[in-house]
Amino acid sequence: ANFNAMRYAAKEYPGLRVWAVPTEQGYYEPDVSELVRAKAYQQFGFGTYPTAVVFDKIDVVGSTRHPLYSYLATYPDPNGVGRLSLNFEKFLLDKDGRILRRYPRKFTAFDFEADINAATNGEQLPAPSAQFKDAWVKAASDAKKGEYSFRGNYNVWDQSEPSKDWDGLADL
Repeated sequence: ANFNAMRYAAKEYPGLRVWAVPTEQGYYEPDVSELVRAKAYQQFGFGTYPTAVVFDKIDVVGSTRHPLYSYLATYPDPNGVGRLSLNFEKFLLDKDGRILRRYPRKFTAFDFEADINAATNGEQLPAPSAQFKDAWVKAASDAKKGEYSFRGNYNVWDQSEPSKDWDGLADL
């Protein structure tokens, strides 16, 4: 549902740029970056440059997180959490890179289309809906025990080097 909604948003709002950033952290995406891109395009039609891009995998939490996610973490979710707590959280930024709003994993671009419409037209975002607020209440619960949460020493560990895609069998 997330990729279908993101594809729709990228197509319907020409000024919008939709970025998907997979991660090795949390074990949600076992494939290498090239295969993630191929699957997103083949299965969902998502990944047409420049409006919809699937980037290489990066770290999104912890001491090795990418600077983009360090910046995004400066905008806490409505539960007061800065770092990503669940896979597939989304951020809406304006044309200058300012964060306008943050969305939980189960809240697709279909759900926040009114926000996208306002942002792409340079208008103020509508007030958060009851559905938006409820989605964040559920996200707080999922972050504690859900299979898509980033939890220290459960599926994310302190590491000294960033994660990277599998290098293959070159050294064998």
